[in-house]
Amino acid sequence: MKVAFNRTPRRSPWGGGAHFATTFADYLVANGHEVVYGLETEVDRIVMLDPRWEAGGFGVDSISVYQRMFPNVKVLHRVNDTGATRGGDELDNCIIDANRLVADATVFISKWVADYFAAKGLNPRNQTVITNGCDANFFHPSPSSTEWRERGWQRRNSWSETNEFYPPGPDKPRNPLKLVTHHWSDNPAKGLDLYKHIDDLIGKGAPIEFTYVGRYPKEHAPKHTKVVAPLYGAALGGELRQHDVYVTAARWEACGSHHVEGAACGLPVVYHKDGGGVVEMCRRYGEAIGDPSELKEALTKIKNYYKSYMWSAESADLSSDTMCEKYLRALGSL
Repeated sequence: MKVAFNRTPRRSPWGGGAHFATTFADYLVANGHEVVYGLETEVDRIVMLDPRWEAGGFGVDSISVYQRMFPNVKVLHRVNDTGATRGGDELDNCIIDANRLVADATVFISKWVADYFAAKGLNPRNQTVITNGCDANFFHPSPSSTEWRERGWQRRNSWSETNEFYPPGPDKPRNPLKLVTHHWSDNPAKGLDLYKHIDDLIGKGAPIEFTYVGRYPKEHAPKHTKVVAPLYGAALGGELRQHDVYVTAARWEACGSHHVEGAACGLPVVYHKDGGGVVEMCRRYGEAIGDPSELKEALTKIKNYYKSYMWSAESADLSSDTMCEKYLRALGSL
């Protein structure tokens, strides 16, 4: 199968959509398929990651023309963004119009995104939900987690609606507790209010440390937070594993990749109840907050049952191979 992506891959700190293109393209090639990044002849499938034209890619208008020239080609539209965080109605309408024009199948990256666009009148045929995964070569628990796997708890179903995990019992994470987050974007909607709150708590003597990996908004430079330049791949996974708890207060995320990478490293996650697609995944191995003032209570609960949360994160299937297998099936079924 010859598959065209309308975005070029990125092997550096970048947004989740670009990393998906890299990961899925590599997976296709490893499984004997051909991947191109332009509309060449004899393309069997097109993966539309963003309907807008962009340098180094092609947009929905080009795809529509190609469909008329080669009617046997099939288009899979991956919907990984909404106007809730940026772009507003203009972006939403662009996504809806493009989907209706060219999509033969649609993948929403969370049920939250599917519901979001359904409320706006989009009901595409052949739709499914495939949540994000990450490269297990980079994002995996620390060697200290070997005990859990040896005791037979790896991959056991651990999630319940009431967040009751087993085996129960408190653990003793590090003191001060080491918190971490990472973002490629400096959009304040990624959780700036929580990160400022953590910085203030550290200044007041709270027994926590906080590392922010990525582009911290320049106009809000922190006083007590360790800021690390954006990292990628093995370097990022290694940095995340130096911490105890992953935090994110991102709002209205279509799904997000940052929290997936944190959890895949075995870190319990504190997340925002209005996180959009983030909530669907993190409720299995973390604690939700609304106002930043609720952070202390969430951290206390995680600390008291730390190994249970950690094990629940490890037990979740967050690998990119599982994700890519689902996408390949979706392409093959067209």
